[in-house]
Amino acid sequence: MYLDKVAPKLSIYWRIGVDTGYRVSDILSITYDMAFKGHLRVLERKTKKVRETVLSDETTSYLALYRANNGKFDGNLIFEGVTRQQIWKGIREAGRAIGLPCL
Repeated sequence: MYLDKVAPKLSIYWRIGVDTGYRVSDILSITYDMAFKGHLRVLERKTKKVRETVLSDETTSYLALYRANNGKFDGNLIFEGVTRQQIWKGIREAGRAIGLPCL
């Protein structure tokens, strides 16, 4: 996948988003220990409902590799210090790079 080579953290975001369908703000609140269980339970910021889903084995494996290479720990947010604006900018730039018409 293009994002794996260019922006590994954005690739993780994309994979989690595809697996779960969570909103950006909910994905940004996920910690490593939540993701490694493979079973996410997130309190949605917008609706205040608890939503549960399962990550694919591929996403969990990719996340483990990223974590090992970057010295992250269970309590850390996966996207610590990342804003939703940065996520959208990165996705837009990746789309342009692979030839998608983007605004």
